[in-house]
Amino acid sequence: MARNNRRGFILPMWLIVLLAVFFRLFLLRYRFAISFDEAHYARMAAGFLADGWQKLFHPYWSPGFPLCASPFIILIPDVELACRICNILMGALTIPPLYYFATGLFDERTARLAGLFVALYPPIAFSNTSVYAETNFVFWGIWGLWFGWRFLQEGKWISLPFSGLFFGFSYLAKPEGFSFLLFYALFAASLIVARLARGGKKILCLAVIPLLAGFFTSASPYLLFLRHEAGFWTLSAKSLAYRQWHNTFFTPEDDDVFHDLDREDKIFLNDAILHEGNFLRLNRLHQSTAPVSMALQAKKYITYLFRTLKYELPATLTFPCILLFALGLFGSAWKKEAVPLFLFLLGFLFFFWLAVIPMFVLTERYLLSMMPLAMIWMGKGWVCIEQWIGATFGRPFRRMKLLTVAVGLCFAMGTVGAETAKIVQRRPDSADEWDDPVELKKAGQWLKDRAKRPVILMSLNKAVDFYAGNDDIRNGFGYPNEDTRRILNYARNKNVQYFTVEERYFKQFPQQVQSWVSGSMPEELECVLHLPGPGSTDVWILTWKNGASPSG
Repeated sequence: MARNNRRGFILPMWLIVLLAVFFRLFLLRYRFAISFDEAHYARMAAGFLADGWQKLFHPYWSPGFPLCASPFIILIPDVELACRICNILMGALTIPPLYYFATGLFDERTARLAGLFVALYPPIAFSNTSVYAETNFVFWGIWGLWFGWRFLQEGKWISLPFSGLFFGFSYLAKPEGFSFLLFYALFAASLIVARLARGGKKILCLAVIPLLAGFFTSASPYLLFLRHEAGFWTLSAKSLAYRQWHNTFFTPEDDDVFHDLDREDKIFLNDAILHEGNFLRLNRLHQSTAPVSMALQAKKYITYLFRTLKYELPATLTFPCILLFALGLFGSAWKKEAVPLFLFLLGFLFFFWLAVIPMFVLTERYLLSMMPLAMIWMGKGWVCIEQWIGATFGRPFRRMKLLTVAVGLCFAMGTVGAETAKIVQRRPDSADEWDDPVELKKAGQWLKDRAKRPVILMSLNKAVDFYAGNDDIRNGFGYPNEDTRRILNYARNKNVQYFTVEERYFKQFPQQVQSWVSGSMPEELECVLHLPGPGSTDVWILTWKNGASPSG
């Protein structure tokens, strides 16, 4: 009998996982090209397979997702598609631990609904078709929470090293993944102290050993690399760079310090952070590029927390999801035995949304990444609506569930349908700044065919570098906010061979560079490709005139 019950529990869960995979594969048709941060992760994965570890480790861009995507590239030669399939599978496989959590908190009905929300909610499903690292970081983190909870609930010590190992993989995907380990350690410590006060076994104090052993097993290679790069222990160059860059928003100086050249036209801090990877060493030499103080950090945190609560979080969740989440939280009494798990999961959710993100950077991707955890309570909210309908309208409606179906259809049309419509309306010829830059894909492929070998580019969006076959993220450069002479001097110093100017991002280019394609071409350069596109999506590729070498 127990075996049949177990099978009855597992089968629906895996059917939901399968449904999630197929829905994401359907949405994949509306991805037309990689863009911005995606290009870096894809290049790292391709570079790792081609040249080994030196292409995988970078102080700013974390290696976890490229490492996970590399086996898929072996099976699927198309690097872009392989990375997307990796995220699709990891996004779908985030459902099982959430399913187990929902069952422990509530019941199997709630777990199935929560699983369906994660599987079919379009913004989450579509984000899983990207080449960003958020899907990877959440997958490992939530599985780590599940193994960690097994220890706290059942005392299974074997779960702890797995929990630490998965927290380490989450950290490797994004430095914010360290928050999983930090929160779990604090929560577990408080629970263990409470148990010791009630006469629990003191051996529980040793739980930190297998937890940290698992974490350092996966995380230590990257931590040691960062120690070598920085000269001190740090979690990433990303946190240090953002801390300095964002603090300039709250000081009389602006962030031009990160977009200007040094006197010798050799150091461009934006490239030192994002591409060359030597920002940590430069920062150590110059102590600090921009002022950092506790007062500025507090001012930044309070400002970002206000924006999170007033604008970003409501826009990410949308009203129907907020309503279901609130019903799940307060629509029925909490079961006494489930309170610790409530506090465990809710505590981490709000810790990430209200502490980690405001201390770091506000983006929709970061807020959306933790939404699958919130869908446990959305599933319970739906059950509360069903129970209210049955209790209000009596036995016929409890049996036929007509109103429940009607409410379900309204939710599907109003939220799921509307969000899906946004996705299916995407077109490859869109000129919106944040849409897929198909024109850069064409330009990069043209360069790859023309050069027959990887080329060094000066570009804004590194998608063109990826499609041109340059899988070394340290050999790609941006445009400093300087005059034409200094920009070209910098390009010579970095052995840049080609320059791309993209109409889609004109307002982000220095004005001098915009003029290159509107009648004021520098005499040292010539245009080798003008790729007209629909709307404002033209692309120009420039190179040194008469085949002159960059250093010439």
